[in-house]
Amino acid sequence: MNYTQTDIDNVKNALMDLVNGKKIVRVSVMGQVIEYGSTQLKELRDLLSEIESSTGTKRRFILTSTTKGL
Repeated sequence: MNYTQTDIDNVKNALMDLVNGKKIVRVSVMGQVIEYGSTQLKELRDLLSEIESSTGTKRRFILTSTTKGL
């Protein structure tokens, strides 16, 4: 699928709206408008993960820690 940065931004904005208490959000992805409710937060996160993995924009990092060994 050919997702765009706009699709990623739309999904991220919808996620923020749901997290901040909005009951229903509408997301436009690839020209289709999809409604998500507050109970479908996981599905919206899964969509974001799918879009990011298909476009290669998912950022990965490794957290390291060190000690002085005292």
